[in-house]
Amino acid sequence: MSLIYVAGSGPSSKGHNKAHVVTKNKTKWDFEYMVFPRSNWITAQTRDRAVDWTNYPRSKYWNEYYSKFTAQKYKPSNGLMAVFVAIDKYQSDEIVALGLDNILDSVKPTQHDWPAELKCIESLVKVIDPR
Repeated sequence: MSLIYVAGSGPSSKGHNKAHVVTKNKTKWDFEYMVFPRSNWITAQTRDRAVDWTNYPRSKYWNEYYSKFTAQKYKPSNGLMAVFVAIDKYQSDEIVALGLDNILDSVKPTQHDWPAELKCIESLVKVIDPR
């Protein structure tokens, strides 16, 4: 069994851009991979660990998988993308979802279909809500 942490938003302190973190360790901001929606958010400090979703080799697969749960007008959120990366990188069967409140609470769809994202994630892994 592989338990990993997936954070809804990562380091946002000075010198960092908003990111989504996938890590085996919950120690400060010691992360192994960061998922960015756009490559222009990748910095020199994060380049070696960053995953740009637009160039991610399995993004097409995951977009198609997610489309089974929602209408085409909804795209995966950055948090959902981070879950997909976590599954690919660590073959996890459990995740601790940190800061994925909209997904966990199945908030009414906005630009993202939160209830569909939760169903999608739960079809793949056991979700632990630390709140």
